[in-house]
Amino acid sequence: MHLRKIKKHEQETSLNDQMGQDVEGGTLTLADILPSNDLPVDDQLAFKELTHHLYKWMHLLDEREAEIIQHRYGLFHYSPLTQVALAE
Repeated sequence: MHLRKIKKHEQETSLNDQMGQDVEGGTLTLADILPSNDLPVDDQLAFKELTHHLYKWMHLLDEREAEIIQHRYGLFHYSPLTQVALAE
């Protein structure tokens, strides 16, 4: 039973396992080389702040202008449209 349990975990690896060394001689882990779709934290905060300001000021636009902005940039759960698609 113990041998089956060990065999099950043989192919597992940790994101923190050393994979090699970088150019400067530091350790390189799997977590360092895997791509991430997440924005860096500072970019996430800037995006959140800009979005807050955008939503705050949208009420100053007339209805047509607001609709164009919402559709062009995909705001308020709309899908973003190209300028050509929006013009149609």
